[in-house]
Amino acid sequence: MVRGDDIIYKCPDCGTYFKQMNIFSGNNLGAEYYSDGKCIAPMNPDLPIFTKCKRCGAILRIKDLSDCTENVDSFVRKGILTEKDVRDGIPYCEHLDIEDLYKALQLFPNSERDIRVKIWWKYNDAARTQLQNG
Repeated sequence: MVRGDDIIYKCPDCGTYFKQMNIFSGNNLGAEYYSDGKCIAPMNPDLPIFTKCKRCGAILRIKDLSDCTENVDSFVRKGILTEKDVRDGIPYCEHLDIEDLYKALQLFPNSERDIRVKIWWKYNDAARTQLQNG
């Protein structure tokens, strides 16, 4: 996996910053494949499609945030953030939990298929964990 600079997003509701890993290239060597279509690949992580703002709780679809996106260099060059802020102060976006995925179904009806697959995987992840732990 070759990482690029993180991408920084801003919540359109409250202005809180969060970041997402940027991957230039990845591979599926050593990946685990499951019958529900989930693939866990150490060198090609599953990046969130939807996330939740840690400050205001807004559920966001990452691709809708293109107007609220800049790369790290842009923020540092403009003096909005320091490199230390970017490295230590801005949290990474996270995958939604099951409850928030159900809320996302209401908010993003055009993404129903993607959201339902994520819900399916969340339930199956609980079973996979239980099987692995015996």
